[in-house]
Amino acid sequence: MKKLSYFVLLLLITINCKAQSRVPKDLGQGKITIGLFWFPPADTEKMDTSNHRFLQYNYYINHDTILKKGNSDVLRESLDKKQIFHKNDTLKSHLAFSMISPSYIIDWKKKLVYTFYKKSGKDYISLDSLNKYTDDIFYRTISLGVLNNVKVVFDTVNQTKVQIAGLECYKARYKSTMNKYWHQFIYTKKQLLLYPPLNCLFNNSFPYFIVSFDYESNNDSYADHQQHTAIVRLEITYISEEKLLPDLFFIPNNIPIKKNVSKFEMYH
Repeated sequence: MKKLSYFVLLLLITINCKAQSRVPKDLGQGKITIGLFWFPPADTEKMDTSNHRFLQYNYYINHDTILKKGNSDVLRESLDKKQIFHKNDTLKSHLAFSMISPSYIIDWKKKLVYTFYKKSGKDYISLDSLNKYTDDIFYRTISLGVLNNVKVVFDTVNQTKVQIAGLECYKARYKSTMNKYWHQFIYTKKQLLLYPPLNCLFNNSFPYFIVSFDYESNNDSYADHQQHTAIVRLEITYISEEKLLPDLFFIPNNIPIKKNVSKFEMYH
């Protein structure tokens, strides 16, 4: 789990290195769900996404406004461990952790984020700059622009057809300056009006809509790379281009708004 946390942190640090890039004014209209999956070294051969979702991002997009719907408790994990010191002496330990995914609205024109949270039973909103908002990987990266010093090579020569999120797609491979080894990525040639949220992590250097890609999360201290590398996968699991009700993006004027509220203040 430490490796996954390091990967997410690395993404957030990397996207601070920005360069000039054309930022879209219209993001389209519809719904997109993105899953973040983590495959430990023992499961990297099978790569079954059914039991390895770590986070889920549910986006509702209305041209220049984005709603990300969160859950109060997206992930809750409980671990029990027994350690035997002597024949009749056993120590039991218990570890539990949970992860909160907030709901927020992005004003794309003003590059502002309105995060909804509760404190002592009351509703509040935290107002933040999108470019400094670390809870969002995708639209923050699009807003910041191109990632400096990231070069990507795509290999589509031996690509194969697959179905992802109801789309006819192609599975190929890529390698980047941040990724030592070839990994799979999946894209569709279908012309979609929704702006592709994953392409920004490739410096928008690929001409088609990227639906999924894998990224290695490994510890270089291990001599056997193949045996000890874990894989992170970002994949669009649902996509629909449709007209959305304006009420989804309404910000109530009777909820107190505070600026730059820390996560500690929100949830403790």
